[in-house]
Amino acid sequence: MTKFLKPLAALASASLLAACGSSNDTPAPTAATPAATASSTAWFPAQNDPAAYTDTRLQITFDAPPSIGTGGLIRVFKASDNSLVDTIDTSSAIVTDAAETQKVIPADNTEIDQLGKNVAKLTQWRYVYYRPLTVKGNQATIKLHDGVLSYNTDYYVLINPGVIAGKVGGAPLTAVTGVKGWTFHTKSAPASATAVTVDDDGPADFRSVQGALDWMMANGYISCANAAAAKTITIKNGDYNELLFIRNVNNLTLTGESRAGVVVHYDNFESYNPGTGGSKTAVQTTLSTVQGQTRRAVGGGRAVLLVENADLLKLSNFTLKNDHVKQTIFNNQAETLYFNSATLDGSRFVATYMNFISAQDTVQTKGWAWYYQSYIAGDVDFIWGSPFAALI
Repeated sequence: MTKFLKPLAALASASLLAACGSSNDTPAPTAATPAATASSTAWFPAQNDPAAYTDTRLQITFDAPPSIGTGGLIRVFKASDNSLVDTIDTSSAIVTDAAETQKVIPADNTEIDQLGKNVAKLTQWRYVYYRPLTVKGNQATIKLHDGVLSYNTDYYVLINPGVIAGKVGGAPLTAVTGVKGWTFHTKSAPASATAVTVDDDGPADFRSVQGALDWMMANGYISCANAAAAKTITIKNGDYNELLFIRNVNNLTLTGESRAGVVVHYDNFESYNPGTGGSKTAVQTTLSTVQGQTRRAVGGGRAVLLVENADLLKLSNFTLKNDHVKQTIFNNQAETLYFNSATLDGSRFVATYMNFISAQDTVQTKGWAWYYQSYIAGDVDFIWGSPFAALI
């Protein structure tokens, strides 16, 4: 239990993370860094990028598919005072505990994210397991915890040996070290509180859909000046691999550039993040029985998108997909959407020209729901819930 609770306590307070250490104690360089690598385009954000996104994914493009290790830390520091702002532990430390008996899902490369963490007005957040380090072809991508980076701030990244290894620009890379090893400066905040754009590779306000949702929750909260105003998130064509959370926002529209060209997705399911899910005041440490074995249920549940306390939410013209593939070793419940809002005088949800695709339990809805010219695909209860009324 100790190994599990210690990382959870760190999630609860950014000040605790800063207090945990501002040391630069990574071993001496054993490999190339952005400053020393001929192929500067291999690093994203680029070395000394003056306008990186606060929700950026860290990416390294290797000469060939890199090998992922079984442990090591990825850390991000604020350059002005060397304070630690985020730690990714790629070992099995987060979920290693004798009380969890399941062995099917590997414990390494697992972190717990607190979606909406940087939204000061929230008192409940979505806690989920996620995989911080992914490799696709020659490219390694690191997803930091939600909301850890601030606007107009200088940062540097350290990667310990044991995380990943390969060659970049012909030079071996087994670590990133030194305060000038991988540095970037984040861009200014968006100009508008009610209309922002998301693009995974082009000019926009945000790189991720959750980054834009955090902005709307912070600036369009139900008790703030923009509460009743129409709010819009425009998502450009791209691939958005992420779990999502909306809470306490009304009159919000998420619209895609094209129905097939915008794909928001994640492989999330009952055996991975047990339960239908909901926001919590703190991360949960309860055990859930999955296929006869126990699994930690941190609270956020198995849907890709969790919506709570929202009225007049509209999704339009994009694909929302749960990537999970059904297997007999898993409990395969895997929603794309859980609209968990249910008040008689609100909780209206509209989906137009949407694709909802999953293996099982594709959409779960409460409140008042209208699905218009949308495609819903799944297997076993793929449209379910307890709405006041749903028109499809």
